[in-house]
Amino acid sequence: MKKSLLFGCFLALLAGVAAAQITRIDLSAQSKNTAATATALAANGTNCSAGQYAQGVDASGNAEGCATPAGTYSLPTATSSVLGGVKPDGTSILNTAGAISATASSVGLGNVTNDAQTKAAIVPNTAPSAAQLLIGNAGGTAYAPVSLSGPVSVTSAGVTSVGTLNQNTTGTAGGLSANIAESQVANLTTDLAAKAPLVSPSFTTPALGTPASGVITNLTGTCASCSVGGNAATATSATSATSATTAANLSGTPALPNGTTGTTQTTGDVTTKLATDAFVGASITANAYSLPTASTSTLGGVTVDGSTITISSGVISSAGGYTLPTQYKIWSCQPGLGDGLNAITAGTYLQSTCWNKTGVTVTLTGVQCYTDNAGSSTLNAAGNTLGALLTGAVTCSSTIASGTQSANVALPSGDYIKFTFVADGTSKQATWVITGTL
Repeated sequence: MKKSLLFGCFLALLAGVAAAQITRIDLSAQSKNTAATATALAANGTNCSAGQYAQGVDASGNAEGCATPAGTYSLPTATSSVLGGVKPDGTSILNTAGAISATASSVGLGNVTNDAQTKAAIVPNTAPSAAQLLIGNAGGTAYAPVSLSGPVSVTSAGVTSVGTLNQNTTGTAGGLSANIAESQVANLTTDLAAKAPLVSPSFTTPALGTPASGVITNLTGTCASCSVGGNAATATSATSATSATTAANLSGTPALPNGTTGTTQTTGDVTTKLATDAFVGASITANAYSLPTASTSTLGGVTVDGSTITISSGVISSAGGYTLPTQYKIWSCQPGLGDGLNAITAGTYLQSTCWNKTGVTVTLTGVQCYTDNAGSSTLNAAGNTLGALLTGAVTCSSTIASGTQSANVALPSGDYIKFTFVADGTSKQATWVITGTL
């Protein structure tokens, strides 16, 4: 009995020692595994991309599968075919507290900030007088109606004409193409005598010609075939007169200074002879200037239509100022939601955008809503100060549904639009299209 008890105690002792040994070995292995794990974690295992989370982590600290949290939207970069996010360059397009705007210099009009100045900078909205022309200013920055000055004039029908040679003549406006009448020469002579009297004139070319009558005094020189009227007593001042018996009226063809003869010229004759009124008139007519009609290749005269372009006193101007072409008067804004891949979580989404920064009132012409499915998502819109833009929410569709506009269509400059989008939980992309005119 004692032997059995001792043997049993011995076995129990062996079992305890063995258990202690086994426990020591297990702790040692666990310590080694922990060190290896710490080393692997310190090496910084693989991570998920930005905006994703790891679905698990292995013993080395590496992500086991990555996923995007439900309801998270990643804005794509906008391209010619992708609707997405954009950012201003900071020079021609500016960003102030989330609102973007274009600088005046970015559109080539350094001092223009609104639609009215755009028009005024090109052609001022100034009512012209009759027969005025649109002329660029000295700085080359704008046009203005200007009246013609000088001898050239133009009518409101665009007909130009040139005045007479001298304002004191009695000729008509076509004086350049008409003969110079004797009365006009007399007026010119009187005018010259009053303004600049001739003192001791010396005639060279042309000579005096053959006068019909007159009193000759203080003449010198010889004239073989000349006769002086009167008697010897009255002819003594005519030095070297042949005799009193030859004192008679001048006759024949006298010798004139510088080889000029007493014969008259004809058209085309450029020799030194006496000129007649007919010859002068014919010469002026033959050399009259004819203004050509202006074209894309010819510099010449133009006329105005009298309605869109008017003219007054040689100054032309636009009747209604400059009007922008229709394609440049369209204003459009197209915000939206969704990435086109994941369904937009059902709920009500509020968004404020479509700021009117044009400087003028925009007349709204349409409010539309597009979704990639024919679901039950709806859209409503209202101006911040203008008020409701629709009579009720419009149900969006893949064919772009149009809402029924309210009477509030004039969106003032500085106002913006508040959108209320109710997603049906199945639409993946929604776009809201707002259009208007300037």
